[in-house]
Amino acid sequence: MRYPYKKTYRKGDRKLARLALVFGHPARLAIVRKLMEEGDCFCGDIVKILPLAQATVSQHIRALREAGVIEGRACGPNVCYCLKRKIVDDYLESLTHFCKDGE
Repeated sequence: MRYPYKKTYRKGDRKLARLALVFGHPARLAIVRKLMEEGDCFCGDIVKILPLAQATVSQHIRALREAGVIEGRACGPNVCYCLKRKIVDDYLESLTHFCKDGE
């Protein structure tokens, strides 16, 4: 029998957990920090700040994109990434409310 995931947990808790997983890796946090500091960045700019292979950085970027934290737009043959600041702000607000509710 399949576990009724959607019926068991609140929608807000599922969203918070999904984003917590995405933010739960230091490489992804470094990518988010770079985008917060620089604004738009190409993948090559991000690769320069991380001690990881380009393919690994691309996997982390894909996870952030799939979670809706960043978005990319084509700039010639490259992709320029930017942070969706509202998603990060909403996550922080949700996390703050979650922590306060647990007191």
